[in-house]
Amino acid sequence: MATFNHNSPIGGLKHLKQRIDELNLLKVEIGWFASAQHPVLDSDGNQTGTIPMATIAYRNEFGKGVPARPFMRPALSSNRALWRNQIRQGSRAIIQGSDTDESLMEKIGLSVSGHIRAEIAQIQSPKLSEKTVEARLAIRADKTTRGIIDKPLVFEGIFYNSLSYIVKDGEEVRPFDDGSGR
Repeated sequence: MATFNHNSPIGGLKHLKQRIDELNLLKVEIGWFASAQHPVLDSDGNQTGTIPMATIAYRNEFGKGVPARPFMRPALSSNRALWRNQIRQGSRAIIQGSDTDESLMEKIGLSVSGHIRAEIAQIQSPKLSEKTVEARLAIRADKTTRGIIDKPLVFEGIFYNSLSYIVKDGEEVRPFDDGSGR
């Protein structure tokens, strides 16, 4: 009877295929999930409802109803090579047995969300409308609301801090294709 372990040539190939198959079943999603809601306030500062953070992200990214203040696309274009390198190095570590696929996905989620937050923090323009600044001042007049009055996207930090990621296990995941051909 022949036995194979992960150190033998055949066992090593089987182990490698198993690790790749396991990694293909994981994915990390980064963004604003359904539970992330932003309060909608009336002119007196009373909450009248909520709006999904994902809607706020979309509107600001693409300028739907507000001036465009993109942060996702710049984060992607500025950090694509870095993230690919992190995935490449992490995949090697998984194959060598010094890391796990779950750990790699967690690291990628942290990295990508951190870079998106950095883009949000850098946005200074287009400037907020006078109406928005006045509304922020009115809310702050009660001395209970803190925030940056004239900085886009980070008034109270609700949007910024609700960016999250989740590692999912499930059906085989196809690699992300942004259409760039890279």
